[in-house]
Amino acid sequence: MIRVHSKFITSYHRLFTDAAHNRDISLISWHELLALPVEAEHLTSRLRALETDQCLGSHKVLCNALFINSLTIAKTAPRDDTRVSNALDTLLIFTRAVLAKGLSGWEIMEVFAGGVKESDNVFMTFVTTVNEVIGDEGAPASIRHKTLQLALTFACGVGQSSPVAYFLRVDLFPTLCKFMRSENTSQFSFEAIILLAVLANYHKSDAARLNPYMVSIQQLRDTEIMRKIWWASDFALGAAVKSYRELMDDSPPTLGSTLGSFVASLRPDRALTPKLSEIPRELLKTQPIEATVVLVPIYDLFRLNATFASSTVHCLSSPEDDGASQAPLTIISLSSYIFSHASSSSSRRSIAYANLSMNMLLAFAENWELLDALAKPSTMVRLCRQRVPDLPILPASSPPLCAFLDCCVLWLRHNLHLNLETGIYSACISICHRTLWFLKNRKIRLEYHWTELWKAVIGVLAFVSSKLDLLNTTGGVESLLNYTLGLLNYSLNNVEHLVPKPRLIHELIYELIHFSATLKKVSQVLDTFHTTVTGTASNPADHLTHILAVVGYYEEKVAKSGSKSATGSMRALAKEIDKDGVWGTHGSDREEIPDTQ
Repeated sequence: MIRVHSKFITSYHRLFTDAAHNRDISLISWHELLALPVEAEHLTSRLRALETDQCLGSHKVLCNALFINSLTIAKTAPRDDTRVSNALDTLLIFTRAVLAKGLSGWEIMEVFAGGVKESDNVFMTFVTTVNEVIGDEGAPASIRHKTLQLALTFACGVGQSSPVAYFLRVDLFPTLCKFMRSENTSQFSFEAIILLAVLANYHKSDAARLNPYMVSIQQLRDTEIMRKIWWASDFALGAAVKSYRELMDDSPPTLGSTLGSFVASLRPDRALTPKLSEIPRELLKTQPIEATVVLVPIYDLFRLNATFASSTVHCLSSPEDDGASQAPLTIISLSSYIFSHASSSSSRRSIAYANLSMNMLLAFAENWELLDALAKPSTMVRLCRQRVPDLPILPASSPPLCAFLDCCVLWLRHNLHLNLETGIYSACISICHRTLWFLKNRKIRLEYHWTELWKAVIGVLAFVSSKLDLLNTTGGVESLLNYTLGLLNYSLNNVEHLVPKPRLIHELIYELIHFSATLKKVSQVLDTFHTTVTGTASNPADHLTHILAVVGYYEEKVAKSGSKSATGSMRALAKEIDKDGVWGTHGSDREEIPDTQ
């Protein structure tokens, strides 16, 4: 039986065949070809099958013609003409397939424009067309959206190579803001935000002042746009959280679910049911999903734009029924999942997102206005419970600041590996230190499971001191020890100002005594670094000396009590501390705000 192909497939078959045999393809009518419905799967497979050498050689003329003629139709034809939609589809397919080959900057100019000499004209036409179509409020929403997708695909595919610089010559920032405001295109704000972030991060370290998008981010004062950004971000971040939960239901147990679990456990097939923390590694390799990239523009805006930072506080202080986004809380929720699984898949991508999330939380911790909002009762933040041991479930009345600290505990617990991410660990410790410094200065005694935090912090010291010779790290261990000992010493000095119950003070001292051997081993580790830092505020040796002095004092008191059990030791500690306060911690008011990473 003879198979009849569509005119689209027949036309492209002839084009690719003629190109392979160096035949003239100039007689093709692009107006007619682009009037045909695009068969994306066929065109994609054709372009993907081309080798880079073919794109630069035998098929270069075809590639140039495909891009330039499709671009011409998209620019000049009426916006509601079917050929414009087909041309944009063709450009999207071509751009995605060709840039996936990993071309260099000059190769992109050859394949897309015909050469370096022609690139100025072709790429400036491309960028101005993108700007005009996206900004045309009279154009169909689908056309504007496809054009945005084309620009985003190109910018992401080209990366940091030179062709992106053409986007710096035409400022798309006002156009993208108009796109986000438009009633029929605001639903696509997520992609507009990501495009802004990609363009703003082009050669970020080299020419930040020369990048108009970075300047526009710093100078943005439009609160309506900020609300759009938060709304779109919350939707994307919520999808990322949902993706983790679809791998394993980690809903906090209720009376009904607990009873159901007990009954189910009696079934003979129950042993085959996956347990928490048994998510296959191959499934975690896809996490977090691509939508998480929205953290990049959020981080840039929060760090560089004071008005946007203030809008973050507004998100938390406005009730949900006012339509305010809860994205800051969603960021905390998502961070708990990223931190819990960051090292599970052995993926540099997941570690990169953990680093981004940690820096986002560090930026939060540096903003007292935001910490004030997080310290007030608000919507309950659901955290990851997919790894054991579980954190205690926070009461519904707990302020989000408790979940904020829990994120740090999750990172500290679940990422102690020989490939130790010392930079992320140091940032995490800094977040904890700054949060405690805030609580003390705001005179807030936080209802929180503090002992989980103490154990996690001491656990870092225990791991580093026992595995120092085995760590595969590029450095930063000494700084990590400095930050960690600084946090522990600050906690010890100020615990009476931080916790609401005497029992929590007793538990901190007990944990320090319990891990006294670890602390003494850390002292030996510090000696190997030949630390020369001076000044009590930043010298890890001084921090440790003070901690060990307090530990030694209470060890002696416990020994004299004759206690042989943990309960008896706690009773002896409580008696001493309740009588005289924590020994050796007077005069801590002189401590300054911790350094920022």
